[in-house]
Amino acid sequence: MAGTTPARAEPPRFRVAETLAARICGLDMSVLTRLTCPKTLSAVHTCLDREAALATEAAAISDDLFPVIGALSDNPLKPRLVGLRRAVYQGRDPGPGEWNTETADYLPGPLRERVTAWLAKSREQREALAELPTLLDAESDDKRAELRGIIADAAFQRALSQASPDLFEVVRRWLTDPHYQPRRSSLVRLVKYVVRAATKTSPFSTFTASGRAEWTTGPAPATLLAATGPARCVPELRGGVVDQLRRALVAVPALRAALPVRVNPSLTEQDGTLCFLRPGADEPIVSVPDTGEVRAVLAAAGEAEGPGRTAAELTTQIAAVRSETAAADVARFVDRMLDIGLLEAYVPVPDQSASPFAGLARWLAANAPEYTAVGEHVSVIDSALAAPAAAAEVDGQRARKEALATATRALAGELAAANEQEPAVPEETLASKTFLHDNAVFTAPVAECSRARWSPALADLDLVRRWLAAIHDPALPLRLVLGDLVAERFGPGAQLPFLELHRAVQTELDQPAGFGAELRAAMDSAYFLAPGALDDATLPRLRRLGELREQSRAVLREADGSARSAEAVRAAAAEQIATLPSWVTPPASLACYVQQLPADGDAAVVCNAVMTGYGRGRARLHHLIHLAGGPASEPDVPSGGVPDVLAELTGSFGSALNRRMPAVSHELDYPGCVPERPREQRVALGELVVGHESDTGLLRASATTPDRPVRPLHIGGTADSLLPPAARLLSHAFEGSFLLAPVAPSLAPRDAAFPPEDVVHQPRVQLGNVVLQRAFWLVPAHAVPQRSPSESRAMFLYRMVRWLRERDIPESCFVRSMGPAPQAGVDTEAAQGNWRFRKSRKPVFVDFAALFALDVLEQGIAEGETVAVKFEEALPHPGDAAENGAGERRVTEFVVEVAHHERDI
Repeated sequence: MAGTTPARAEPPRFRVAETLAARICGLDMSVLTRLTCPKTLSAVHTCLDREAALATEAAAISDDLFPVIGALSDNPLKPRLVGLRRAVYQGRDPGPGEWNTETADYLPGPLRERVTAWLAKSREQREALAELPTLLDAESDDKRAELRGIIADAAFQRALSQASPDLFEVVRRWLTDPHYQPRRSSLVRLVKYVVRAATKTSPFSTFTASGRAEWTTGPAPATLLAATGPARCVPELRGGVVDQLRRALVAVPALRAALPVRVNPSLTEQDGTLCFLRPGADEPIVSVPDTGEVRAVLAAAGEAEGPGRTAAELTTQIAAVRSETAAADVARFVDRMLDIGLLEAYVPVPDQSASPFAGLARWLAANAPEYTAVGEHVSVIDSALAAPAAAAEVDGQRARKEALATATRALAGELAAANEQEPAVPEETLASKTFLHDNAVFTAPVAECSRARWSPALADLDLVRRWLAAIHDPALPLRLVLGDLVAERFGPGAQLPFLELHRAVQTELDQPAGFGAELRAAMDSAYFLAPGALDDATLPRLRRLGELREQSRAVLREADGSARSAEAVRAAAAEQIATLPSWVTPPASLACYVQQLPADGDAAVVCNAVMTGYGRGRARLHHLIHLAGGPASEPDVPSGGVPDVLAELTGSFGSALNRRMPAVSHELDYPGCVPERPREQRVALGELVVGHESDTGLLRASATTPDRPVRPLHIGGTADSLLPPAARLLSHAFEGSFLLAPVAPSLAPRDAAFPPEDVVHQPRVQLGNVVLQRAFWLVPAHAVPQRSPSESRAMFLYRMVRWLRERDIPESCFVRSMGPAPQAGVDTEAAQGNWRFRKSRKPVFVDFAALFALDVLEQGIAEGETVAVKFEEALPHPGDAAENGAGERRVTEFVVEVAHHERDI
């Protein structure tokens, strides 16, 4: 596709974040070539070409035999020639009675020569096919040696030791014992990991390293990749482990007296009742009477500066003021408020602390010196986590994991004994491969990108923000339903506490009538934006949104990649933007996960995903770089000119992936989470007020502190669907999250059936210099060729390549297992078990010329829930990866953030 764009008379005004995140594959793409069997594939294609030529000639010979046979009446040769014609037409050798000297002599000379030549080529074809298994076996043996050399890479072994400890042991034995031969199943798994390390830039993969990239003012080249040198690995304990240990510490009776206490930040007053969210998986809304006694405790707890008073200090203060109440009674009353969650006792170590165990160790030393063993175990954990290691440090990483497991086991045991209960961290968690995660990062910049060369692509990404991200936002249907719900239940222009909205939503979800069905459908679509999802909507605005989406799809279907077509699409997009209803609002900031296409001039890119920006992805990278010994810099986050206070959810929510540098000005104070920023930079959940806007019919949040609109944001690393219920609602009710995800092709035609009845091809979708959707072929699972038990792998390869050629599917592509489409009304907890959260649904690069490629494909299709298989073009192809300063060619993905009008780019 073209990488240049004609100059515009009035370039759009938008801002781009000053830094980019770059994700770089752990292995050079050359490993893919080293695993291919080119001789076998060449022979397969030769045989397929010959097969096609034989079929064409057989049809022609059959046609020419017809008049010859017709001229025979009672000639005894007639049945034999009929048999000859039938045999040739069916592509098989004729029997001795059908082809012999007598029948051959009867045919005209040219026809006899053609039949003779056809039979010779047919024998040649059979011989070549018979040789394929031997050729494949011989070439596969050579590729096993190549595979052994590839997996000797120390950084790959470190990643493998974490991703699959049992397979790592196989690798260790194979590399040290020359007589050991791994089983075929182990080799297939190894190939899959090698391919993943060379082609996939997953931000959470142990096989990917991340680093900062920067814009330059130079005109060329578009991107200059640096010689990165070795990556550093930042260790992190599984997020849930940290939370489990903190909860166990809070529960220790002797420690509880030393813990500071704070008012639950979701506390909301409603008609003489105090309501709040009780932290937990279900987050029940709890209500208590608004009495003088309760108010006294809340006032005493809320007026304290710093970490807050302890429960004992609260008791002492309240008992001194209320002299008629015994201190014991006050203590019981405070304990009761702690038990129900109205007050929260907490260890004063923020969720976003760069060194949480160091903070725990300091707090224990200052407040519970008698718990020496607990403090020692915490210090051991902190020391093990504090020192980043080289990416190639295999044995050190394994030793560190074992030391951490031992110290965590001992700490959990001490806390369990103190609480007289089972250990907070189960043994299976300590033994899990996900107990410790290493994040490979580069502390120095890894790339320079020319702002001038990227400018056309950035302008088109901003158009994606203003157009497609606005119309195709998966959360927009939910925002429309919420607006209608509030207008119907509370009146147009109503103002209500956020907790009241949350309660109303939960109530409606339990109802078969009213807004319940629309809410359930809208919540489903927030995680899977399927074409045609709004066809059956009952609310007028939802039906109108469905029409707008189809209009945008129709515009994109007209694009053919040419410069003239690109300008036509831009003009049509601008026209639609100008007429959008007021309730379709673009995200102010957009994070675009892109790969650059090969080009000598201006950059053109492919979008892998698009989501709400505000530092998402980049804030975590800056956090990891700091932990790895790099600079402690916060990411430049364009506000997008938004007048609202930007408040981010900063809780870890059970995942280390949510730990990051501060990204926006404020944090949202959430129950069960420990905030980091001073009070003037916090917005308590209980202070949020939701207002219905009569002009847009949407909801807008505001707070009394600060006294202005607030925009709650989830910009952590976990999917919104894994957040607690109220946090999920916050994430979607005021701004979108995932706006374009490869797992949900929202730009496909609205009437595209799923699963398809036959092979369905969807062409590439692009907007100027940005490819929004790669070309793909969706195939029902039963239609993909399967190898029979008696079939050789070589013949299965032959049959598979023929099947691909007949459907124009590339022989090297990404293959994704697709599960059943989500059903309306399925709740989020059930959806978490859906195929979208399983590793089998992730795309796998398959080169059908490579070692064990068919085995990898078969494994992906074998899962029982697979109903369709998606074959997607590899764009850009891994083989087109650009060289870095060290001469390596590694697949690289960039995170580019574009934001609303602030200044010229």
